Amino acid sequence: LLEKCRDPKFRLGLRAICREDILFFINSFVVQINPDTMDKGPFITWPYQEVAICGGDIAIGDETRWQAGLLACVSDRKDVRWPKSRDGGASWCVLITIVWLCLFHENIAAGAVSRDVDSVDKIGDPNSLFEKVRFMLARMPEWLKGGKIEDKKLSFRFPNGNTLNGEANVQSANVGGRLTILLIDEFGQFDKNGEWIYDFTRDVCKCRVFVFTHKD
Repeated sequence: LLEKCRDPKFRLGLRAICREDILFFINSFVVQINPDTMDKGPFITWPYQEVAICGGDIAIGDETRWQAGLLACVSDRKDVRWPKSRDGGASWCVLITIVWLCLFHENIAAGAVSRDVDSVDKIGDPNSLFEKVRFMLARMPEWLKGGKIEDKKLSFRFPNGNTLNGEANVQSANVGGRLTILLIDEFGQFDKNGEWIYDFTRDVCKCRVFVFTHKD
């Protein structure tokens, strides 16, 4: 695929395909890192991740039901609540979806909140949200990104004007402006002001993605 991308016309076609098919984009151009196993390599979607992003049938006990995916929730402006298990890739899936929206679509303003500043953005720490974004962007071909992406602390600005901004879990987190999609990561650890964040981000973003690990 990369060999064929030497042809500028082929690149244009691939960009068009990536815009229309997020799973093609992920499986062709996204690279991930797992600090636990120290592995890095292509992000190859599992079936349940494809359902989580794009929608589809899922098995619930002995029954099968249709599950709306993240993209439908963005389009329909609905909240998402994802309980996650270890190594399930939930945060990665949301971040990849945000990057895809910012790269290939228009008028996107995305946000991310986590329990503290370092969890959102700490240079060199692959566990932080924005370092995951940097990792995948650094390994994409420049022609796919459409130009230079402005990368600052807690902020990405894409060549088409789309933005991804981050904040820590503080009283002022994302209560100003309007957002297309807002990732609220590790929401189960927002012990002191989780209810406040839940209430005050409601008017900021109609598609909030609450990703959390169950706590006993």
